[in-house]
Amino acid sequence: RDVERSRGLGDVYKRQISNRAHEYVFIAQNTPKSISLVQSKVILDRFYKAYPEIIVYGSFSCWLDNKACLPSDVDILLPNNTDLIQDVTAWFMNEGFAVTRWGAPIEKSAISTAIETSNYFRAEYIDSTGVFILFDISFPSSNKEYERLLSQSIMLDGIRCVLKDIILDE
Repeated sequence: RDVERSRGLGDVYKRQISNRAHEYVFIAQNTPKSISLVQSKVILDRFYKAYPEIIVYGSFSCWLDNKACLPSDVDILLPNNTDLIQDVTAWFMNEGFAVTRWGAPIEKSAISTAIETSNYFRAEYIDSTGVFILFDISFPSSNKEYERLLSQSIMLDGIRCVLKDIILDE
């Protein structure tokens, strides 16, 4: 037997571990980024001033309420109004946000088509210092759902919020 070529189980095990590096990279890429809570609130205040009909829900509203949770984004609910949704999308673009739907960029010329086929878009911003801000904007199929949630909303730190978990209609 050629001792040079023989490998023990320990060598095989070490080789298996080292060959999994690509899996760790994949896991790291799918780890949610932490948003800047302070900067997100600054943008949210400006956004709310421009569009007071928005409702914040999810973990950011929980954070506004008692700081007990750590949000990974700012969830926004809008009434289903095409002109308003187009204005909001343009507002985020003008603020330097990348606006996407399911990971694909939305161009200004395609906003109306994009909102007709989906009840969601995302606005994401990363500045040169690494500050990360993420808004997920939803609008229900019917304004009846929006009105129901509006009636359950409360004001927290100057922003209209819903604290309970919500499931939006599709």
